[in-house]
Amino acid sequence: MGDTFCEELIPCKIRLSEILIRAVCVMGCLLLLGLVGILGQYGIYVLVLEFFAIYGTIIVWKNTNIEYEYAYLNGRFTIDKIYGKNRRKFACQFDLKDAELVAHEDSHRLDYHLNNPNFRITDYSSGYEADNRYVVVVGGKNGADAYGVFVELSSEMLEAIYHDAPSKVHKEN
Repeated sequence: MGDTFCEELIPCKIRLSEILIRAVCVMGCLLLLGLVGILGQYGIYVLVLEFFAIYGTIIVWKNTNIEYEYAYLNGRFTIDKIYGKNRRKFACQFDLKDAELVAHEDSHRLDYHLNNPNFRITDYSSGYEADNRYVVVVGGKNGADAYGVFVELSSEMLEAIYHDAPSKVHKEN
């Protein structure tokens, strides 16, 4: 009928720590593979260890490949974290009626919240520098326990949110 639905998939930047963990896992597998030939008759035990190391490396590799999925349906915004393109974990959900404002990360409208020491921000963006990074400020009762959520909104999703709550969405920088 009059349902508004948008969804978006945002791949995350791989951090340096995740790259180092991947490299250590691969180097460990290569080291164990080299030990199989050196140890002779005891190499079979190292070979069993090698299979476990490869299995662990695959799991680490999948868990360091992260994407965020934004879904917006009739005023409800849901964020899911997807690991290795096959395992989904719920990250965040809020109603647009509970949001105080949606503004670009460089907007002066966020100054009050960003200067508040009790204001917490959760980043569900890709980690890359982007022009479409917005902060959704979700407030508690009378502004208490307010928190911010960094998201990267496409123009289509921003228009859908603007259509449902034009007074809360500020498109300008």
